[in-house]
Amino acid sequence: EPFISVNCSAIVDTLLESELFGHEKGAFTGAIAQKDGKFTLAKNGTIFLDEIGEMDFNLQAKILRVLQEREFERIGGKDKLKSECRIISATNKDLKELIKEGRFREDLYFRLNVISIHIPPLRTRREDIPDLALSFIVKANLETGRNIKFVSEGALRFLSELPWKGNVRQLENFITQTVIMTRGDRLTEKAVASMMSREDMGMEDASDEELHISSHHINDYHPRTLNEVEKEQIAKALAHTKWHKGRACDILGITRPRLDRKIKKYSIKPLQYYLVDQ
Repeated sequence: EPFISVNCSAIVDTLLESELFGHEKGAFTGAIAQKDGKFTLAKNGTIFLDEIGEMDFNLQAKILRVLQEREFERIGGKDKLKSECRIISATNKDLKELIKEGRFREDLYFRLNVISIHIPPLRTRREDIPDLALSFIVKANLETGRNIKFVSEGALRFLSELPWKGNVRQLENFITQTVIMTRGDRLTEKAVASMMSREDMGMEDASDEELHISSHHINDYHPRTLNEVEKEQIAKALAHTKWHKGRACDILGITRPRLDRKIKKYSIKPLQYYLVDQ
């Protein structure tokens, strides 16, 4: 079934309703044809509303209606359309505080908050940073055509010392930028440190506890080559999609020819990937 993601903070309020529910021809200036919204396209699948805390208060009422009544209307339309999709939402805001401020509907909060998963900030789980960084380097290599093969322990240690107030998204963006700007195939501590100042990382306000790396964090890290990480990521994507190469390409963010080259490079076999995925 379809999985459709919508970043509520990336689309202006006046367009988000049309993006979600669709519109009829002539519903507003520029609506030259009927358009299906994300809820229609999701069918019986899943729609992911990222940064739902940024959604306009009035639009929240229409999302609530979809959750309660399982129906909606296109902008400018009269027909009631059914929606059987599952809704998953995420936010970096404190929705309870937004409710107190009158910026988020309490009834919508309770309808969405059936199962809640809290992801701790990256600074409280520094032991995850080396593996995340290696994974993002592999992804950046695939997306940009770069070929970073070696990462020094000093570089990983430096990354683990930073507070990462923007969490995983900030780490990924920083890694991508660093991969693009680095010359050669080696990522060193000097190269990483030169890409961002202490002020840029917010370290001027970080406490000693935030900057401290305990020895067990370093000892728990088991170095792997980037080829091993890349092979594993491709393995998991292929296993997850049951070797549907088109879907695997969408997950990995690469083209079909590049995926075929990687499969050949690592001598990947279908059985091998089902075993890895278990």
